[in-house]
Amino acid sequence: MPKPLRPKARRTAAPAPTTPASLLPRFKDVSFRQMIGFYEAARLESFEAAAEFLGLSRPSVWMQVRSLEREFKATLLKKDGRRLRLTAEGRRLSELVRPLVDGFAAVKAEFKSAAGPRKEQHHLRLVTTPSLIANELRQPITELVRRDPSLCLHVSDRGPEMSMHPLLEGKVDLAIVGFLKPPPRIPGVGMELLTNYPMTLICPAHHPFAKARKLDFRQVARSRLILSLPHTNPRVRVEAFFAELGVVEPLQVVFEALSSAYIASSVDMGLGVCITSVSPLQRNYLMLDRAWRNKIHIRDLSADMGVESVYCLWRLDRPEPPWQEEFRRLLKTHMHH
Repeated sequence: MPKPLRPKARRTAAPAPTTPASLLPRFKDVSFRQMIGFYEAARLESFEAAAEFLGLSRPSVWMQVRSLEREFKATLLKKDGRRLRLTAEGRRLSELVRPLVDGFAAVKAEFKSAAGPRKEQHHLRLVTTPSLIANELRQPITELVRRDPSLCLHVSDRGPEMSMHPLLEGKVDLAIVGFLKPPPRIPGVGMELLTNYPMTLICPAHHPFAKARKLDFRQVARSRLILSLPHTNPRVRVEAFFAELGVVEPLQVVFEALSSAYIASSVDMGLGVCITSVSPLQRNYLMLDRAWRNKIHIRDLSADMGVESVYCLWRLDRPEPPWQEEFRRLLKTHMHH
């Protein structure tokens, strides 16, 4: 009897090999998400703060930044104590990325506002100094307007003495100004210290003052001086310091300016040496920028001449609107030292 035929076994394709997700490359090319992660980490000076702002984990933001550094073959952020600081390459990339991030945020805001009813416009009135507007307030103002496109921000610049009058008269909501000593407590006015501007010497890198272990301030007083404008806090402090030192000869002032950028340029031009208060942000810019760091020397004089302290003041006798509270929170995040 013939043997029964057995059915032929069907050949099945072998399962395709799988790669663990942990071994897949996280980033292949530069992405906009990486740019946002880097920009926010640089802006907030912290991976943790950037992660919280973006709704991500700290490792995710850290990997985004590291991926960019590998792509550009450059270190973009460095730890400085508890804060992150931009390198020169990081600063250049941040300046390139800022318009993209701001534009993206504006598109989102416009789309949301077009999709729903337009919010009623509200206002925040602020008095401060030109130096603060150009430096420390730049990021908080940008962030506030980006988060709240319906806000209209009114900014006026005045000195500390003149700024108190519109605040007390109710003409402005906030005053952000510098003082040489803590302002007196005023009934109905809240105040908070934001940061300190140390009195600083700026001179050419090859100048004898740059190499001196201890400055002879009488010799400094006889030098050609670059100072801020009369009656400003730094100028008042310089004149009072030399008067207390017993200097009776008039100071030889060869250049006056309000902006520290102009002052640095005048030092580089060889006009003289400068004594003024310098914001931490401006000092970092001067030290990191290749155009300045090899030409000028920056010396902290706060141990001898003190600091200019920047305070935020606001009215307590009226309910504080949410956008004003948000702005004060941003001020503390960006400026508190």
